[in-house]
Amino acid sequence: MRSAPRWRPAAADEGLLNYSFGPDAGITDDNGSFAIVAGFEDAASYMAYHGHAAHCDALNRAIAPISAVRRAVQYKL
Repeated sequence: MRSAPRWRPAAADEGLLNYSFGPDAGITDDNGSFAIVAGFEDAASYMAYHGHAAHCDALNRAIAPISAVRRAVQYKL
């Protein structure tokens, strides 16, 4: 996994603990090809990030144009 790209929305970073991304390791078939993982202090921090205009803009400009399918999962550690 790689560290966060510089274009991520700084205004949405409050409560963001970590951010990583990288291609699928190719260990099993039928996986997605790329993953982006973000860790947050709590659910409220995630919701603030999720709904932030800069985050939505980044999804629309950088992710959607190159994604055939997008899946999101939230889980607690």
